[in-house]
Order: sequence, then C-alpha cells, then structure tokens
Amino acid sequence: MSQELFAGLMSGTSLDGVDAVLADFSAMPPKILAHAHLAFDPALRAELLALNSPGADELDRSAHCANALAHRYAAAVREVMRLREEYPGFVRNSRRSLELMLPPHAERVTAAC
Repeated sequence: MSQELFAGLMSGTSLDGVDAVLADFSAMPPKILAHAHLAFDPALRAELLALNSPGADELDRSAHCANALAHRYAAAVREVMRLREEYPGFVRNSRRSLELMLPPHAERVTAAC
C-alpha cells in the first residue's frame, strides 16, 4: 500500500514559532511520522505582534510578514521530511494534541479515530 503523506502546520497566538507534523493517512489510525517546532526569528515575532495594533503601512508590512511566514512554514515541512528520512521508525504515541490538515477523505479518518 502506498503512503498518503500530509504535512500539518500550526502557529498559535503566542507567536513563538510554527509546529509541523508529517502524518501517513494510508491506514487507520493515521500514523505520525515526524514532528518539529521551529521558532520564529525575534524580529518576525515582534512585527507580527505589532500588526495587532493600527499603524503605518499595515498592508505592506503584513505582506512582508506573510512572505516570511511562508518561508518559515516551508522550512518546517522540510524539517519533518528530513526527520522522517533520518529516523524512519519513529512513531509519536503521546497524548498531546496536534492539529492536522486533513485530506479529502477526512470523514473516514475522523470516524476511525
């Protein structure tokens, strides 16, 4: 059976960084293959926090932040892919909650969990 790999990304209101998970949805229950946390650069965090208040050039500043976030999210996906390659037998069994981007057949997935 071929793997159905999906990467889930989340950044919370603390703005401390991005959490990433790589999961295989080819069998039930889904299997977590790797997870990682990448901290935000202090300057990016400060700018994201500053955007919570009105200020000058908000659209330009938010566009720059969006681009920086996209790069950080891409780095998080690269990191979970690297970890999967380096530690192929890794499975996370903790009860800690993770948010995943579910595939189109999510109903089948959530019903089996």
